[in-house]
Amino acid sequence: MELPDLLIPHDQELVADVYLLGHRYEPRKVLLVGWAPRHVVEDRDPERYPGKSLNYVVRPDELNLL
Repeated sequence: MELPDLLIPHDQELVADVYLLGHRYEPRKVLLVGWAPRHVVEDRDPERYPGKSLNYVVRPDELNLL
């Protein structure tokens, strides 16, 4: 299974201590995949990814997997 990137919109204020990556596999069920602390998210420039959306992007190899 290929892990997705954690995306946080650039215009969102970064106030959370951690950011979670989840995968919805049923309407009311979510599998938590990984997380990144705020300093990892803040320590990057926003990218136009995917497409034209400007996001902070944390790659799977930078996540703390659950």
